[in-house]
Amino acid sequence: DAHDLRARARWQREEGHDVAWLEGAGVRTVEAALAPEWGAGLHLPDHARVDPRRLAPALEAAVRASGVDVRTGVEVRSLVRSEDAVTGVELADGKSIEADTVVLAAGAWSGGISGLPRRLPLRPIKGQMLSLALDRPILGGLVAGPGAYLIPREDPDGPLMVVGATMEDAGFDTATDGSSIDGLRSAAEALVPALAGRPERERWAGLRPALPDGLPLIGPDPELDGLVYATGHHRNGILLAPVTARVVAGALSGGPPDSRWAAFGPARFP
Repeated sequence: DAHDLRARARWQREEGHDVAWLEGAGVRTVEAALAPEWGAGLHLPDHARVDPRRLAPALEAAVRASGVDVRTGVEVRSLVRSEDAVTGVELADGKSIEADTVVLAAGAWSGGISGLPRRLPLRPIKGQMLSLALDRPILGGLVAGPGAYLIPREDPDGPLMVVGATMEDAGFDTATDGSSIDGLRSAAEALVPALAGRPERERWAGLRPALPDGLPLIGPDPELDGLVYATGHHRNGILLAPVTARVVAGALSGGPPDSRWAAFGPARFP
């Protein structure tokens, strides 16, 4: 509601972000396709978006070009340890890979890897999404509202509107269901009436790694030398990837721990 939006605007301004409070017709001066009943909102002109399906292969190509050995379709079953230090990982086929340092970044599956020095109370949170095919672009940027957020994207086959996302504590199930998809579509059409009747291009579901306190798990383990965590980011894995990379790189380089990140460390899970 408006009270929550104003509170959000205040703390974002305090953090130095460019935030504009819009009311009435001002909302549609930014996004003309929004339904007329939406009479207030926040505009974040510096807000950006990225397509994870294009980002992931670009990152893979970049690290390969840097000489990194990338192995796909390989399942890690367990850490290999010698006393209080990591010495590598054991794969599902029984083979081992030696390593002085292991970064645990297995998403919702991180807690299922054997040999960890602590129990990780991770659980998968399912998110269903869909995309709608468009004749022309409708929005200039991301729009978030009750029940859905809308992300305009360009595709080789034409413009798309990505609609997300559900939040379901459903284990490791990644099936989609008509009721949830219909709910997302209805919420999207309430935000932008021009989406009504647009053909569905695709529907899918993914799993977000969630921890009980809602915070990610980032940084070195204090009890097992060579183990660094980068997991538990829930809905913000892509968004927090750059800062996570900086924290992990600092841990890998052997520099002193940064106290600013202590709240995200593994010590909170004894």
